[in-house]
Amino acid sequence: MGEIWIPEAERLGDGVIAGAGAMDTPNAPPRVVWHTTEGSAGSSAAFHGTADYLMEENYEPHILYDPITDQLGQFGPLNQSAKALVNAGAVRTNRTGRVCIQIEVMAKAGAPFTGYWKPGPNFAALLRAIRSWGVPDEWPAGRLAQSYSDDSPRPLTIWQTRGGHYGHSNIPGNDHWDPGAIDTTALLAAGTTEEQFMTPDDRNYLERWFGALNAMAWGNKNDLAALTGTVAALTKLVAAADNNLDEATVRAAVKQGVTEALAASTVDVDVTVHDKTTTPKG
Repeated sequence: MGEIWIPEAERLGDGVIAGAGAMDTPNAPPRVVWHTTEGSAGSSAAFHGTADYLMEENYEPHILYDPITDQLGQFGPLNQSAKALVNAGAVRTNRTGRVCIQIEVMAKAGAPFTGYWKPGPNFAALLRAIRSWGVPDEWPAGRLAQSYSDDSPRPLTIWQTRGGHYGHSNIPGNDHWDPGAIDTTALLAAGTTEEQFMTPDDRNYLERWFGALNAMAWGNKNDLAALTGTVAALTKLVAAADNNLDEATVRAAVKQGVTEALAASTVDVDVTVHDKTTTPKG
């Protein structure tokens, strides 16, 4: 099961998209559809004004994203349908696939947002949520529309059988050309670090895990250094023994050896996480 609610996203409305519901083809591959709002962006007022407009018009996607401020909002659960597409005859495009995650980017198709955007941690969280459903980093329908008069491909068979990313301009039964000529490679590469794919719970878990590892490493360092210093001190005493050693002399020598060993010792810890699920949560 993928992420149903993105923790980093602001809840928009009451969390229920009126008229939305279960997917018609839950066994079909998962997909994402990218839209543009064709309105202004760059401020909280614009963000919430756009969200209110979409709800008033009964045209909610799942996600609203501002490419200038990195503000992210979510209208409804990702495992149910949204309402930003027109049907293709009997095919309910909003309900095609295991999921059909629809994203309205606050931008204009005529000015592709990947040319000026500032994707940050919220966009990375969005990509993480998308990939959690198994959506492949592919654009199955091919190129996006480059202009208002451009007729980009809208193959029904591809839409019904292939998972991946689509522009609104690729959806059968629809006539919009958004999101325009965006850089699809840059879109999927933005903020794609392993840390950013983690949920807040995952990050907290790993921070605790590495904290325990660090404490263990330093504890082992201190134990080893103390033992080394003790052995060194006693070795020196034994080597210089004149049969007149007393307990105070031995204690002083051991203390001095331990102190010197701790001061001189260092520990380098180099840990690479290849798969955050390698160590199961307790």
